[in-house]
Amino acid sequence: MQLKNILLSIMLLIFCAGTANSQTNIGGVINSYTAVTAFGLCANNIMVASTSGFTVGNTVIIVQMQGAVIDETNTASFGSVSNYQSAGLWEKATIASINGNEVSFTKNLLNSYQLSGSVQMVSLPLYNDAIVTSVLTGTPWNGSTGGIVALQTTGSLTLNNNINASGIGLAGGPNTQVC
Repeated sequence: MQLKNILLSIMLLIFCAGTANSQTNIGGVINSYTAVTAFGLCANNIMVASTSGFTVGNTVIIVQMQGAVIDETNTASFGSVSNYQSAGLWEKATIASINGNEVSFTKNLLNSYQLSGSVQMVSLPLYNDAIVTSVLTGTPWNGSTGGIVALQTTGSLTLNNNINASGIGLAGGPNTQVC
């Protein structure tokens, strides 16, 4: 009976040690970003500025950051969106291959994007269980990349610190004063 308890204790210790090892401490910038420079002839490939930080099998986000048409007239409708033109469209994709700066995905992209609207590819890291141990943030938007903090987990996300995207997104319009 005592041997059975010892074996059970060892098995529990191994299970707990395995669970502890599947936890990943994260903080800082965890995403990679690159501008999409062209769409391929096939619906499942794109050209990017750089493939640094991306590998085959990675899940990524393709997102169009800008491009909406807004009313800029000095009227009551100032700031109204008259045409989104794909701004804000996004989707997840899995990288099937990388050849130079050409990235192919396992499936066709579903959305139609406009390169003039600042389309970017952002890594979407996958964690079993993630623990935010220092401030988690992203690279600030520079007009072509950045401005996003994204991750996915198959288990839990423990917040022992903040996720802070304050000030890294799209810049607002100019601060003008009319006298």
